[in-house]
Amino acid sequence: MMESSDIQAWKESATSLIQQGGLPLMALAVALSDSIPLIPTQPISIAAGAVFGFSGGLSAVVVGQALATAFAFGIGRYVIKKTKDNANDNNTGDDDDDDWI
Repeated sequence: MMESSDIQAWKESATSLIQQGGLPLMALAVALSDSIPLIPTQPISIAAGAVFGFSGGLSAVVVGQALATAFAFGIGRYVIKKTKDNANDNNTGDDDDDDWI
């Protein structure tokens, strides 16, 4: 089991790493956690506010959420469309529904 001094040292090192990396690192952490299913983003959002204050934390969370949204849209738009087109080509050989998105 970890000692309380070990937990405190880990907390301080994580906080200093986040503060050194700044807002871009926090935005990337938010985007990554939001892109992985079943990972709650609320604790990261709260941590962003605690480390950077209200305006800094809010900007990091908003940028991170926008990055995650763009990533999810890109996956849905291009990767899933290509998979759907391949499935249609294999089943019907018909390309009439290319405008589905």
